[in-house]
Amino acid sequence: MTIDYPWEYDFVWLGADRRGQVAAFVSAGVGPVPTSVLEGPTVVEDTEGLLRDTLIATSVAQPVHVDTSAASFDELAQLGLYVFDWTDVQRTHGFARAYEKVSYPLSPVTLDRLPAALKAQLVITGFDSAAFDEVDYVDVAAYFPCLGATA
Repeated sequence: MTIDYPWEYDFVWLGADRRGQVAAFVSAGVGPVPTSVLEGPTVVEDTEGLLRDTLIATSVAQPVHVDTSAASFDELAQLGLYVFDWTDVQRTHGFARAYEKVSYPLSPVTLDRLPAALKAQLVITGFDSAAFDEVDYVDVAAYFPCLGATA
């Protein structure tokens, strides 16, 4: 299955770091999305809904910037996910050209706690050299071929 690039809405997709910690990436309708997420047998169009249906909130969310953190970001962090948003969509200059960490869990979820459909997606979106707890930005296009904005 293949889906078109999800222009103009917050498309949520997942990645795993070298420790097996999981992050949700929110595209803001323009941010780069790995082509592997948009095509193949592991396409999940409603990642956020599947996460909410299968994981139990067990963590405390820590917004990075209280004034910019959306409730939905904190809800994902409460499920144990690091949350990175394409914040460049709100900028007119000083572009990060990367996803910015906007919320994080005190108790991160790891791959073994995810539903099978989401685990399959993560196999092809592993950030082998990254650790989500150590970075504030992730340049997805440096890791994977992507569709969407790069600026």
